[in-house]
Parts: sequence; C-alpha cells; structure tokens
Amino acid sequence: MSALPFEWVDPDSLVPMINMRLNKDDEADYELKADIALRGIQQNMKIRTNPKEGELDQVYIGRRRLHAAQTLKAEGIGKGSILTGGEDEVIVSWVEAPILCPTIREEVDDQEAYLVTMSENVNRKDVSDMEVGNWINLMIMKFNLSATDIARSLGKSRSWASRKLDFYKTIQDTKAPMPESERQFRAYSKLPKTVQDLVQEEHENTGIWPSARDMEVHGLPSVNELLSQYTPEQVRSGEIDKEFLTHILLENKYKFNEAKAHIEAWLLPRKTGPKMPGLQKNVYTVLGVYYTPNVLDSVFAHHDSENQETLTRYARRLTGALMDAVGEEKVEKIWMRILS
Repeated sequence: MSALPFEWVDPDSLVPMINMRLNKDDEADYELKADIALRGIQQNMKIRTNPKEGELDQVYIGRRRLHAAQTLKAEGIGKGSILTGGEDEVIVSWVEAPILCPTIREEVDDQEAYLVTMSENVNRKDVSDMEVGNWINLMIMKFNLSATDIARSLGKSRSWASRKLDFYKTIQDTKAPMPESERQFRAYSKLPKTVQDLVQEEHENTGIWPSARDMEVHGLPSVNELLSQYTPEQVRSGEIDKEFLTHILLENKYKFNEAKAHIEAWLLPRKTGPKMPGLQKNVYTVLGVYYTPNVLDSVFAHHDSENQETLTRYARRLTGALMDAVGEEKVEKIWMRILS
C-alpha cells in the first residue's frame, strides 16, 4: 500500500470545511496559537481537492490548527516569535521561521469527509453532546442517512446516535436553559416539575448544573421517607445495625458510598439551634429537597448565613466529609475540618 502524499503547505492556500463546533473557546484557541508559535504544527492535517471548482484545497481534519496558523501569519508571527495576548508570553530563542502546515492529501467525497471529521472529534472531552447531535442531524439532512447508518460508521450503537439526536432536537425546541450534556438532560427530564424548578433556580444562582448523578438522586425516594419507621436510637442501642439500613437504600438505587454517607448523616445528633429567621427558613425548605434534616440542622447550627449558595456549599462539604469518613470520625471533628 503506497503512502499518501505529504506536503508542507502555506496556510493561506487552504480553506476549512464546515465547523463541527458550536461554541468558541478563546482560551483553548490562544493556547493552541502559543504552542504553534513555539513549535510549529506537530500533527498532520488532512486535505482534499475542494468540491467547488477553482477554490482552494479544503482542510477536513485540522480546522483549528489551520485557523491558528492563518491568524499567526496575519499577525506577522512565525515559529520562534514572542506571542503576546495572554497572561504569559511564549518566548523562544531560535530564529523566526514561517509557519507551514504539514498536510496529507486524501481525496474523499463529502459524506466520507463529514464522517471522518465526526470520528476525529466525537470522543474529545471538549466536544459537547449538543455539537454531536447537531452534526448527526446535519449529516442526516445532507446525505439522507439514518442515525443507525451514522452510528455504524462510527462504531457506535444505534441508541447512542438516537439519544444525541433527540437531545439536540429537544434543546433546539426548548426556550428555558437546559443541562449541557445528554446524560444530565435525561436525569433532569425524569425529575418532578417542582424539583426541576429548584434545579433551574440553583443553575440561575450558581451558573452550574448539578451532575447527572446528583439529579438522579433528587429523583430517588428521600432517605427520611425510606427510614421513617426506624430511629437513630435503635441503631445506637444495637436493636438494628447500619448495614441493614444501608441495604434498604441500596435496594432503592442509591450507590454504596452515597448510602453509607446518608446513613451517617441520618444518625447525626439533631442540633436545632435558635429560632431561624424567615429567610433562613425559606432556604432550609429549599435545601431540604437535596439534604437530610440532620445535615441541614448541623449546617444551620454552625452557620448563621442567610445566603443559599453559602449554605449549600457547607451542606455539600459536610456530606462529602461524611462520605469520606463513613463513620470513622466524630461529627465535631469533621466540622472542625470543614469550618477551618
């Protein structure tokens, strides 16, 4: 099998194929420019003859590298320059040289070029489920393919492609802000409307969506509900043991470490402090959807803030500490560590 033609090419003699990305990451683009200014382009780009007659050759793998190289050239920056514009300058000691693109020419049709581009990008962490769904939708419309055809070409399951496509279409039709990943969205969709509203409120306040697992937990029966017929005193007296209670949570789809942590929180001595002001009561009610009363009582007894974000942070940290400790540390020691 003969090797594909390799050539160093001036970046201005190339044009990119359609961009798969929906969002621009300025920080990542600057880092790529800095790296290219320091070392040049290290990874081969794939090009083909442009389907439009008379147009420049088209890059279908390496669009961001091409854009970075063209930008550097337009700014008069070559390999070995000092690149400014970020927090740090990239300084190198050798003589400046022109930036060229290492290319491999592989003539493929539009459908194959789109599939290769998607295959190259689909498993990257910085490519969102929304972008994958958009690309699948684009290929279905452009090439009259099915989601199954695309999945098979990528070595993925039919359900994988269908989920990404459904996620993209649903988000397109929804005006309210929605979780950014397909798994988060599935977990969010299964929540009761009242809990969805609370998740939306938390996102508005913090700009962050809960993880898919956190949202799945919101949809589970509450720990207090599952353990309502038992009391912490029964555990302390030896009438029932923690393993039995943990098993109850495991049967209701709690994960093992989560179940252990929730049991420890449920066993905390109730520390209801002085009467809470009205605003604190409201925050307590909201957080009650996510945390056990024992955890919240400890948080509110040790902290007099009325800020929901602050109190949420401490509730998370206490739950995390309990999960790490799983009964090996006393509550007061945990709190000393958290509040210090």
